Amino acid sequence: MAGLHKAGTARMTATRRRELVPDDRAPAQARRFVAGVVGARHPRLDDAILLTSELVTNSVEHSRSRRMGVAITVIVTLSGQALRVCVIDAGSATWGNHEESDTLMEAGRGLRLVARLARNWGRYPLQSAPEGRVVWFELAQPESR
Repeated sequence: MAGLHKAGTARMTATRRRELVPDDRAPAQARRFVAGVVGARHPRLDDAILLTSELVTNSVEHSRSRRMGVAITVIVTLSGQALRVCVIDAGSATWGNHEESDTLMEAGRGLRLVARLARNWGRYPLQSAPEGRVVWFELAQPESR
C-alpha cells in the first residue's frame, strides 16, 4: 500500500474494513475493495483477490446473512510480514469442511483453495454475536531480495 513504508523505518500496519450487502454483487465488490487496499503492485494481490472472493461467495451462498439482511464485513490488514483478510457474516447451521469436496465438482472447492494458498487460515464464532462467524486467511509477504 502506497505510503506505508518509508526508507529506514519499520513497516506500519494498515487495516481497512468494508461492509457489503449480502447479494450476488458482494464478491465483485470485495475483490475491488481488496485490490484497492493492497495495491496493484503487491506480489500476492491475485491470491488475496481469489481467496477473498471465495470466502465472500461462501458467505453469500451459505450464511444467514442474505436471508437476515445482515451485512458481510471484509477486513484487510496489511503489514510488513503478512496480508490478512477476515470475512464476517451471520453464520450458518454448518461450518463446512474443505476436505469433503470432490475435486471434480464445480462447487465446494473454495476452502480447499484457501487451505492450499494461505500461510494460515481459520474460522471461529463471532464473540459479539455467537451465531455469527469469522473466516480468515493470511498470506505471507515474499522475502525481499
